Amino acid sequence: MSDKTSAGLRDVLFDELTALRSGEITASRANAVVRIAESIIGSVHLEIEVARLAALQGSSSVTIHELTAPVQLGSK
Repeated sequence: MSDKTSAGLRDVLFDELTALRSGEITASRANAVVRIAESIIGSVHLEIEVARLAALQGSSSVTIHELTAPVQLGSK
C-alpha cells in the first residue's frame, strides 16, 4: 500500500492505469479512482490556497516553510 503523499497517489494512479491497460480492471473502476483522486487533489489544493492566503494576510500561524514543505495527504 502506498503512503498518503502526492507521490503515493501518483503510484496508485499509475498502478490503476497499468491495470486498466492490461484488462485487470474496468473503465468504470478506473473512472471511480480518478474521481476519488480529483477529490483528494482538490482538497489539498484548497488547504494550500488557504495557507497561502493566510500567509499573505500576515497570519502568524502559517510560515513560508510550511507552504513549501512536502504535503502529507489524508490522516494517519
